[in-house]
Amino acid sequence: MNARERQRFKKLLLKRRGELLSNVEKVEEETLRKSRQHSGGELSSYPDHITDLAADNYGQEFVLGLLESEKEELQQIDEALAKLGAKTFGKCETCTEPIDKDRLLAIPYAKLCIECQRKVEAGLKE
Repeated sequence: MNARERQRFKKLLLKRRGELLSNVEKVEEETLRKSRQHSGGELSSYPDHITDLAADNYGQEFVLGLLESEKEELQQIDEALAKLGAKTFGKCETCTEPIDKDRLLAIPYAKLCIECQRKVEAGLKE
């Protein structure tokens, strides 16, 4: 992979990283805001029906799941950026063959070539 291609992928990774950080920050702010509302001591802020409470809990669990997923993606992006610096970016971690550029454009932090990824997924399905 040449310097121009590495720079292109670096821009893609940094753009996605910025989007994720912004999302995480917004969700954390919203969660904190809601938490403050509920801890304000006002009875009107408490759900007055069990289904409201269940919906609130489901919403919180859903948001926590999204945050966890986004934080995992951030970690993968940081690892890909480190690989760019070490000039090992774009090589499959299993077979060491180059990962197809189209795959990297779709998932710039991909660790496996498509063939090795299929093998991993097939192993999970068995």
